[in-house]
Amino acid sequence: MPGRRPRGGTVSPRSRGWPSAAPRIALIQWGSDYFDPNTNAGAFLINTGNSDDARNKTLVWRANWLIPELSARTAAARTETDPVRRTALYEGLQRESQRDSRFVMLFQLIENSVTRAAVTGLDTGPMSDRYRCRGIGKA
Repeated sequence: MPGRRPRGGTVSPRSRGWPSAAPRIALIQWGSDYFDPNTNAGAFLINTGNSDDARNKTLVWRANWLIPELSARTAAARTETDPVRRTALYEGLQRESQRDSRFVMLFQLIENSVTRAAVTGLDTGPMSDRYRCRGIGKA
């Protein structure tokens, strides 16, 4: 929506190198690094320091969106040991992020490799670091 500002955070006047009148939009590709909800939540919901020398320069940091309360809740979810409670925390963060975030998810990768019908045994696994080439055959 034109003119809509995300709730729950503050926007710094600093523009990370863009002229102040330029539209602030970027098209990026994102993928999980490991099997844990924190790999996504940490990138999209943690920004504890909006300065150029911030310790963690996450996607939220790049978007210049300072969200200390969401950052604290995301960090708490990361260290929660009760699986039911942890799931509930991440589900709440995800709903809030979908409603108020600066990020708009346009596409989701569902296929990452293509082979001819005669090729068998290629196992791309659920993440890019788990490709298995042993067992590939061609009829």
